[in-house]
Amino acid sequence: MKCAILSNKNICELTATSADYVKNLIIIARSANISLLKILEELSLPIEILDEKAPLNLVDFFRIQERLSIEIRDESLLMSTRPLLLGTTDHVLASLQGKETIADAIKQLAMSYNFIHSGKYNRVELRNMNLVYIIDDADFPYAPQSDAQHIAFNMENVLIFVHGIISSLLNAPIGNFIKKVQYKTDRTSTEFEQNIFNNACIQTNAKTYALFYDVSIINEPLAWDNEKPLTSQYVYSEIQELISVQNQEAIKVNCFKSRVIKLLESGVRQQVKVASQLNCSIATLRRNLNQQNTSFRKLKGVVLSKEAKMLLSQHLSLTDIAEILGFSDIRSFIRAFKQWSGITPTEYMKL
Repeated sequence: MKCAILSNKNICELTATSADYVKNLIIIARSANISLLKILEELSLPIEILDEKAPLNLVDFFRIQERLSIEIRDESLLMSTRPLLLGTTDHVLASLQGKETIADAIKQLAMSYNFIHSGKYNRVELRNMNLVYIIDDADFPYAPQSDAQHIAFNMENVLIFVHGIISSLLNAPIGNFIKKVQYKTDRTSTEFEQNIFNNACIQTNAKTYALFYDVSIINEPLAWDNEKPLTSQYVYSEIQELISVQNQEAIKVNCFKSRVIKLLESGVRQQVKVASQLNCSIATLRRNLNQQNTSFRKLKGVVLSKEAKMLLSQHLSLTDIAEILGFSDIRSFIRAFKQWSGITPTEYMKL
């Protein structure tokens, strides 16, 4: 096994391994016969990403994956022989609500993931003054088409997401506690990991995937607002904040977009109220989103489209879904859904 301390650089985009991330997205999309171009357009991302002519932000990568999971209707992204229903991740995150300490939350996180995967793949241990979150996928029921490289790539991103969850719950900077990250593969660490894991030791060729935190994290109280459930989008925003960048103005604008999405997902749907929550004028809101090649209407459509598909997968009636999403009547909802997806809700359910 080898252990290396990453050098201190500032980076926002995926650079050295962008090809791996793009390849991963293309493989999943082709397997499910889904158009990545359409997803990039919905997320207001440049299509040049597919040719590696435009940088791919890590958080945008996660969001593209999320959109793919919605279209595929499988949050495992075809990697498991047991597909995960839409909303599984947010359900797991919601299970952390009410926990009093980080230790309790981390244990609940492992228990919830084990429950949905029907196996003891996640566990939490105290080891040499460290609280360790371990993922042992040796016996995980991977789908036949998932090769070793594809599995390893996704498992390393699972560690990033779990780290983002813990950071979202923590009242203090997560960098004060992360000590070591453990991978099963033998590869050169990607450049952005140093920012996410705060120059923690990266150990490769290990028997399991794991995150090591200083034992002092155990009694840290939860910091997030219990009145607003923790969601995957909230975690994506937290991951983005963990990434140091050279171009602070660019990340400032991108964070602005993330905050708009977060508000939309929390139920704040009117443009004037979103602007008020962000302490800016509607003109400033529009200008900042325009710099990201998007608009309030597009972002609202993306959020509502995602929620609509998740509600449809739960077999709610169109009338109930229209009411939940804030539409005045069912016809308005059907018209909007067709605009988002190109088909009606009924046609979507028949696919």
